[in-house]
Amino acid sequence: MHSYEQKKCYKVLIDSANGTVFGVEGNAFMDYNFDWSILPDVPMKMTFTFNSIQTLISGNRNAYISVGLGQNTTYQVSSQTGDTQARTTAIIGSLRNELMGTNTGTNESHNHFAIRAGYTDNAPTYLNGRPYNNQFQVKIEDGNGNEWIGNDGSDHLGNYVLILNFEEV
Repeated sequence: MHSYEQKKCYKVLIDSANGTVFGVEGNAFMDYNFDWSILPDVPMKMTFTFNSIQTLISGNRNAYISVGLGQNTTYQVSSQTGDTQARTTAIIGSLRNELMGTNTGTNESHNHFAIRAGYTDNAPTYLNGRPYNNQFQVKIEDGNGNEWIGNDGSDHLGNYVLILNFEEV
C-alpha cells in the first residue's frame, strides 16, 4: 500500500494598495510588511501571478519583477566584455505587456496595456526555507535595476496584485 503525504501550499496576496511607494515612477518600487513566521521553515517552491490595472503606455517595454525575500537564486549576465562573475539578483521572473486597447484620444501613440504574468509564465524559485525579512520590497524594473516605465517618461505603473504561492518540497 502506498502512503504519500499531501504537500501544503500557502498563498500570500500582495496588493499595491497596501504598500508604500519608495520610488518616483508610480507603483514600480514598493515596500511591504508581512509576518513570514506563519509559514513553516522548510524548503519551498515559489511561483507567482501578477496583474496590473490597465496603464496608458507608449510601446512595449520589458518588465522584470524582483521580490526581496532575502534568498537570491537567480543569476544575471553582464554586458561587460570580460566580466565573468556570476551576479545574483532578486528578480523572480519577467512580466508581459498585454494590449488591452488602443487610445482614440488626442495622443494616438499611446496604447492601453496591463502588465501580467501567469502561474506558468516563469520557472519556479526554490527557497531553502521561509523568508525572514518581515519588511521587504517588490520592484518592477527594467532589467538594469531601474524603475519600470513605458517608453515615455510619463508612463507609470498603476495598481497591481501579486500573489506568491509557496509549496512545500
